[in-house]
Amino acid sequence: IDSIPRSSIWLDDTPFNILHASFLHELFPQMKLIHIYRDVRDVISSYKNQHWGGNTVEEISLWIKNILDVWNEEKEKIPKDVFYEVMFEDLMKNPRKKTEDLCDFLEIEFSNEMLNVDLTKSHIGRWKSDLTKNEIEKIRI
Repeated sequence: IDSIPRSSIWLDDTPFNILHASFLHELFPQMKLIHIYRDVRDVISSYKNQHWGGNTVEEISLWIKNILDVWNEEKEKIPKDVFYEVMFEDLMKNPRKKTEDLCDFLEIEFSNEMLNVDLTKSHIGRWKSDLTKNEIEKIRI
């Protein structure tokens, strides 16, 4: 760790690293953490066929709730200027504004080239067709 230049930029897209934000902040006090989160119903829709967090909507909801509870605890342990949160759907609706905000947070210069990323919107709102009304009513987060 000591050999890493302070001006380095690392990108790690491991979702569960948010659960260790305070530890990571101890290791890297200059770090900036970006948390891009999705509509929880779309997350459940996605996980429903993966069996990562359970086999039922109730189990997956509880699993996600537990993760979010830990994340909320972690956020209390680190300075507010260390992390930036943005909802994926908001990023897709207003990419320029959200990217500019993100650049401000990272203290880097915005470039129009940053908008030349092909992000699919096909999974936004997928829960509407993938989850039954009964399953939607069972989501408790």
